[in-house]
Amino acid sequence: MNKITKIKILSFKLTLAGVINQSLFKLYQASNIAFIKKLHIKSCKYIISLLPVIESL
Repeated sequence: MNKITKIKILSFKLTLAGVINQSLFKLYQASNIAFIKKLHIKSCKYIISLLPVIESL
């Protein structure tokens, strides 16, 4: 897999994770359900885990 393809895949994953993260945060603000907060935190951790991969490219 070449570098451009890796960047495109990573960009897609990051965009999708960001959209899901924002949706979970808004849902948590509206409902204040602990389960949604846990999902939001996992989403944040996933986005953070992508940062070293981005830096390595």
